[in-house]
Amino acid sequence: MEFGVIIFVWACIGGFIGMIVGELGDKHNGHTGLFLGALLGPVGWIIVAVLPPGEDPDGPAPAKTAAKTETELKIAIMEAQLAQLKREAKNPITPGSKPAARMGYDNDGQIPTYKLD
Repeated sequence: MEFGVIIFVWACIGGFIGMIVGELGDKHNGHTGLFLGALLGPVGWIIVAVLPPGEDPDGPAPAKTAAKTETELKIAIMEAQLAQLKREAKNPITPGSKPAARMGYDNDGQIPTYKLD
């Protein structure tokens, strides 16, 4: 009976250490570390330590998503500003504008004609 209790406690401790080793460095191998640490002890810890990173169950890191979203937001703002500038842009030589007056247009936008007598 005592031997079973010792094995159970050792498996719990080994699994806990394996889970910690699996989660170090954002590797996301905690479940694998728990299983291998409980089953194999220190050998399982070494196996988990050399495993490649697993998939993140929560999806991509929020910082990466936020950076991408921030860049997309800046692009959208710039596109909106460009569209607004295009809408507001006017022909620089329109009747009644200062450049038009300098070019000889009258207030009606017509080029004045002069009769030569």
